[in-house]
Amino acid sequence: MAAETRSAGVTTTSVQTTAALLLVLLVGARAVTDDQLKIACSDMTPRHPGYKPENTKGIPCPYELTVDPSTPVVPGNLVNVTLTSIDRTLPFKGFMVQARDFNGQAIGTFLPACQNATQHHMISCSNGQEPYNAVVQSNNKYKLSDTFTWIAPLSLKGSIRFK
Repeated sequence: MAAETRSAGVTTTSVQTTAALLLVLLVGARAVTDDQLKIACSDMTPRHPGYKPENTKGIPCPYELTVDPSTPVVPGNLVNVTLTSIDRTLPFKGFMVQARDFNGQAIGTFLPACQNATQHHMISCSNGQEPYNAVVQSNNKYKLSDTFTWIAPLSLKGSIRFK
């Protein structure tokens, strides 16, 4: 599993990368409402009726989150974040991604996906100050990757982690 941690004001060439993808939900074909998704905001654990989180203890996560290395994470910057299946034979469906500060609070804002509007959309989780601080899958289709645009908050200080 892989996620990226970045410090505000540091260029991508000097950023340390850490592994931590917390959530890739496997959900069924039925629709899930934004209110149902918001229940998972605090701990990012899926709670869809009839489905349980994957048991991945001791198993390397087959997905990774990467931050575009050409964009520094600084206050106000737009940053592209990509969720990708490491194993091209193991697509995913159902996900939630957030950026969190060192206290675990959701920070920043995800932008609407003009070209990927049918792929994902934003929701506003109560564990964050900015609106649209999480991005979730919009359909029940399997995919190998999806890219989102995130705006770093103007008050950004310290490290962040995409989960």
